[in-house]
Amino acid sequence: MRLDRKKIFATVLLRALGWETDEEILRLFTGKTELVPISRSLVGRVLVSPVVDRETDEILYQAGSELTATDVKELQQAGIQSVDVLTAEDAEATRFLRNAIEKDRQSIPYTKGHIKEQAMVGIFREIQLGDLPTLERAKSRFEKLFLDPLCCDLVNSKPLLASLKDFFGSSELSQFLQQANPLDELTHKRRLSALGPGGFPPELTTSEKRNIHLTHYGRICPLKTAQGQSVGLIVSPVIFTCSNNLGFLETPYRKVVEGKVSDEIVHLSAARAMGIPLPPLIAGLMKLIAYGLTTIVRH
Repeated sequence: MRLDRKKIFATVLLRALGWETDEEILRLFTGKTELVPISRSLVGRVLVSPVVDRETDEILYQAGSELTATDVKELQQAGIQSVDVLTAEDAEATRFLRNAIEKDRQSIPYTKGHIKEQAMVGIFREIQLGDLPTLERAKSRFEKLFLDPLCCDLVNSKPLLASLKDFFGSSELSQFLQQANPLDELTHKRRLSALGPGGFPPELTTSEKRNIHLTHYGRICPLKTAQGQSVGLIVSPVIFTCSNNLGFLETPYRKVVEGKVSDEIVHLSAARAMGIPLPPLIAGLMKLIAYGLTTIVRH
C-alpha cells in the first residue's frame, strides 16, 4: 500500500494499529478454521496458528506457513497431535496476504512484546526520511496520521474553492444584480449571454455569429440586445419562452387540426419545430383558415 506516497506493507500498518501477530492478521481476513490431526492430509494446508515446541517454547512453524510432507513428519516426531489450519478457500484467498506477511517479517526484525512499537518506527522511517526514528516521534506522527479525527479530508477542497473564487471574482457570467427598480431587476435576470467559458470572445466574434438566426424565431427577441462590442451576444428571451428539462428554449404554438386552429398549445424547441409549417401570428389568421384561403408559412 501507499502511505504519504511511500510504499509500505499493509501488514506493517495492521501491526501498528494493534493486530501484532501473524495469526491475528490472518484471522482478521479469514472465517472458520479447521483443527486437523497430524496426518498426510495436512500436506499443502496453511497454518493459521504458529506451531510451538512444548519443551523449548521454540516456534517450529510460523502462522501462514504451507506444510510439506517433510514438515508433517517433523511435526509427528515433535509429538504434535493436531494443528489449526485454514480452509482451502481461505488459503487461496490469502495468498497475497501471506506473501506480504513473509516479506514484512524479513524487512523488520520484530521482537515479541514490542511488535506494535517497532511497526510504528518502521512506518516513521519510511515516511520521514532523514529524521531520527525515535519511538516518541513515531507515535506522535502515527497518531496525527490515523488517530486524529481531523487529520484527513475526504474531499480536497482547494480546487473547488479556487474554482468558485475564480467564477465569482472574475468570470463574465458572474455579475452584481441590477436593482435600480423592479423592471430593471427582472430584465437583468432574464438576460441571455453567449460570453464566458465555452462562449464567444467579443473581440474575435464575426458579424455572422451575431446576426439573427432561424432558431431565434419565437424564442429570442431580435431587437433587445446589448450595444457596442456585445451586440448580438447578450440578448433577451421573448415573453412566452420557457426552457425544457434539457435547458433548450421552447416557444408555444397553437395546433392546427383538420384545417382549423385548435385551443391545444404545444411547446416546441427549435429542433422539434424544423419541418413543421408555421404561419405567422397575424390578425385575421383564424378567418383565413376558416375561409380556406392561403397564407405564407415557414417550415
